[in-house]
Amino acid sequence: MKTWLILCTAVLLASCATPQPRFDFDPKADFARLHSFAWLADDPLFQPRDSDTSVSLLNRRRLVEGIEAALLAKGFVRAERREAADFTVAYTLGTRERLSVMSSPEPFLHPWPWGWSSYRRDVDVFSYTEGSLSIDILDGPTRQPIWHGVSRQSLGAKDLDAAGERLPRAITAILASFPPR
Repeated sequence: MKTWLILCTAVLLASCATPQPRFDFDPKADFARLHSFAWLADDPLFQPRDSDTSVSLLNRRRLVEGIEAALLAKGFVRAERREAADFTVAYTLGTRERLSVMSSPEPFLHPWPWGWSSYRRDVDVFSYTEGSLSIDILDGPTRQPIWHGVSRQSLGAKDLDAAGERLPRAITAILASFPPR
């Protein structure tokens, strides 16, 4: 039973190793008219006021450069002025601690005196860090959100140390479906 549990846990953790981007967009938005972009603000990192996540200046630069490179590779141009851009871009980056609880019944080997068999339940609890990168596209003139992409995945200590390698892959995966077809 323990071997089965270890195998299931390994499969679950391996499936978390690949970013699984998710997307949402406004179906009324006219993505065909989007040609130029700018950042939503001088510091495009969006952080809720109550957030305690701090993002290093190095990772902020990596994100800005990576998102710009991905958008330029798709044929968009960077606008000289924010007001002249067809769309603006913002991002959010953070981590949070998560718990995974796995429960499985295991036969109790000692029968009750009246002949009924009994089961006990094994519960395994795993703690892991989940990283999240979101990229938001807003309509330039109205500043209304028109597209959102997010990638979340389980992170280990080595992953956190290799942000320079992981961030470009996450950016590419998220922006693969922008603009929606």
